[in-house]
Amino acid sequence: KKDVYWLQDSLTDGKARTESFNDRENMLGLDVTDYYELDGMMDDYSLFFKLWDTVIRFKEGTERWETVPICSVDAIETEGLLDTWFRATLQMIKTFDSQYTRDPQKVAKMHRDAIDDFRKKFPFLRSFSQASILHTHWDELFERMKCKQPADYAKITCRQMLELGVLDFQEDFEELSAAAYKEDSLKKQLAQMKLDWIPIMFETKEYKETKCKMLQGIDDVQTVLDDHIVKTQGIRASPFCKPFEAEVHEWEAKLLY
Repeated sequence: KKDVYWLQDSLTDGKARTESFNDRENMLGLDVTDYYELDGMMDDYSLFFKLWDTVIRFKEGTERWETVPICSVDAIETEGLLDTWFRATLQMIKTFDSQYTRDPQKVAKMHRDAIDDFRKKFPFLRSFSQASILHTHWDELFERMKCKQPADYAKITCRQMLELGVLDFQEDFEELSAAAYKEDSLKKQLAQMKLDWIPIMFETKEYKETKCKMLQGIDDVQTVLDDHIVKTQGIRASPFCKPFEAEVHEWEAKLLY
């Protein structure tokens, strides 16, 4: 790793210095030196640097993704990087398809296979790194796997779960992940309904000369109320509201009574 980046930095620094030399030559009215050999070296090395840079970043990335708490992994960003590296590697395999570059082509093919192998682990990483995964979902997964949790919920890593054989339970963890997403979506709907009432003003006016106050302009309020009753009943009817069913019933009671 050190040599790969040292050489790239040295070439880049050399290019900057030759451009500075050329600028001075122009200022002094001297013939401009053509550093074509350096340009050729940079062009030749760029392909090899791209290959090794991709390999190094992948190795470091997979080590990090497998050893940090799974809840801290950004699955969308990770998947994007994997796709980018995979496409770049396929292109490099074609680029190195020459009798003079069989060794780097071999490295590129090994790298492609390594990305493919990691992609087999990614479904679990994607499923259980999302913020909607709660302790209850972990507990249900461990129950189905018939094993004990390897660490505190917030410290569980992908590697720990792989060692427990989680990939043999893909149908289970994907089902739990989908349920967690739907539960979280329903919770957000419920929370948004509560927020919707904050700016609503209940205005009153005196009824004739009775000094009694009457609500006015309640059409908009009634519209919101009716809409929220329907939405709340829809949430209550969903099988995914069970973890917060009591909260839904309490909210529905406030709307109806």
